[in-house]
Amino acid sequence: HVDGIEKRRAKWGPLGRTVYAVSERLACIMPSELVTDAEVIRRHYLDRYGADSTAIAYGVDPTPPELEEILKRLGLEPGEYFLYVSRFEPENNPHRVAEAYRRVGGDLPLVMVGDAPYARDFIDSFRRDADPRILFPGAVYGDGYRELLSHARAYVHATEVGGTHPALVEAMGY
Repeated sequence: HVDGIEKRRAKWGPLGRTVYAVSERLACIMPSELVTDAEVIRRHYLDRYGADSTAIAYGVDPTPPELEEILKRLGLEPGEYFLYVSRFEPENNPHRVAEAYRRVGGDLPLVMVGDAPYARDFIDSFRRDADPRILFPGAVYGDGYRELLSHARAYVHATEVGGTHPALVEAMGY
């Protein structure tokens, strides 16, 4: 299974990008079956390497949780907040989302769900002086995550690379 086009990601240095480029090529010749998670990635492998694959797209079963625990903990009202979810890495643009929200008027909070334990300096750079309307609950999983998806007014997606992001598919489902 290949996940996106890793060699293009900003978080990898030259060595990492080289390893992913070699791995991408090996993924076309080593396994007995190549599986991709999006049509655009299937086409990339077909066009670049002549390697067809089985595309299995992400899906979601949008079942809202019965309780509203995380909304209460964060002081949120259903339908009265915006939601951004990603791993907090440069190519997912959490820093740009936080900066853009500073320029937006209104009273609704923006809940920025995510983390990246290996990127503390980067995360601190945009959290330190963030707009007070922005909430940073960290990583949220399970019912809490589904609860936030179920009740958001809108979902913000700002990634640059990486194929189909499950968080976007889940937000569309909810």
